[in-house]
Amino acid sequence: MMACWLGLGAAALVAACGSHEERAPLLPGSRGGLVRIQAAEEEGLLEIDAFRGHVLLLDFWAPWSAPSRASLPALGRMHETMADRSFSVIGMTIAREVTPELQAEIEALALPYPVVLSNESVNRRMGAGRTIPTRVLLGRDGAVLRVYRGWAVLDQLRADVEHALQGEPLPPAPAF
Repeated sequence: MMACWLGLGAAALVAACGSHEERAPLLPGSRGGLVRIQAAEEEGLLEIDAFRGHVLLLDFWAPWSAPSRASLPALGRMHETMADRSFSVIGMTIAREVTPELQAEIEALALPYPVVLSNESVNRRMGAGRTIPTRVLLGRDGAVLRVYRGWAVLDQLRADVEHALQGEPLPPAPAF
């Protein structure tokens, strides 16, 4: 499957920004916030509503983060093997600016899912303001099922996705 590159140079996430409560980080069970991913260098928009009915994993990562990079191949495999069951990954790189080197690096990764440039406001809203990687698992209805901060055990993430795909509640998060 060809990677969907969404104008990394000028991509921006549009978040619903109203009251202070709407700008607070999302917590499990909350809904809404992200509207669309806009790519100024390309004609189209990636509408978050297009993923309604999908279990969606937003992967906030940084190219300089070893844990982020180490998990990219596994997330790519999850995306490919579970796509027919309505599971999708969106890579949300938090690099401050796009350089030709960053574009080449991401293209070389050949990820099978869309990658966009996130912005600081969205990073904070989605809970990725200080810890990278951060992953946000959204259910078929768009509700936040779980937020994974830092190094996530990929087997646990895969198990949570399986529960979400089957419409089952997630088991309690492991305590560390």
